[in-house]
Amino acid sequence: MQFNNPKTITKLLLLIGLVTFFFPFVMVSCSGEHVEASGFELMTTISTHEEIKFDSEDAAPNLYLAIAFVCGLLAFGAAWDSHGDRSDAILGTCFFSAVGALFLFLFRFTFWEFYEMTDYKGMVDVEFRWGWILSTASYIGAAGSAIASYYWEEIISHVRPNDVQSSTVNPSPTNHMPPRPLESIPPSGSERQINATVALSGPLTSPQISNLTV
Repeated sequence: MQFNNPKTITKLLLLIGLVTFFFPFVMVSCSGEHVEASGFELMTTISTHEEIKFDSEDAAPNLYLAIAFVCGLLAFGAAWDSHGDRSDAILGTCFFSAVGALFLFLFRFTFWEFYEMTDYKGMVDVEFRWGWILSTASYIGAAGSAIASYYWEEIISHVRPNDVQSSTVNPSPTNHMPPRPLESIPPSGSERQINATVALSGPLTSPQISNLTV
């Protein structure tokens, strides 16, 4: 069985986490109407949606999402630059991925206060969409995959002895052939005479011995 290092999985998860910033993060509903905003729109305030107005006309960029996006870029760069299983870049990938996931959670829990919508909780519904869910899950998965990559040699060292033991318990028939039986060799004339002598019962007298040797 072959075990591949999970660094490739780490890069893929981080790439997914960054791409999903351009997909819906939040859906705000009010009076039967709703509008979706992506993580990029909330992060930069560059949006084409004008249906929902907040208290402030000059909406500030969401710093939590900006930090999370930058952490994702740094984690992806560290994962791409890592060489070897014990590289410090792998630890950097884990650190930045975990910090990015933390700020995505902070965005989730401070949404009402950040956009000054706490007074409208009874009239406005906020639903966090699949873009935010997938991005957060990708960041967490990348952090876990980076840790697994860092300790990969220790992980597979505990798995390989089991494979060796299983191969010993169930040996291959091609590698372990049964021993061939030895061919019987007919005894020579002197050996037959010795066997006949040993087979005699009772004490042998001198005349008997002389008769045997004739």
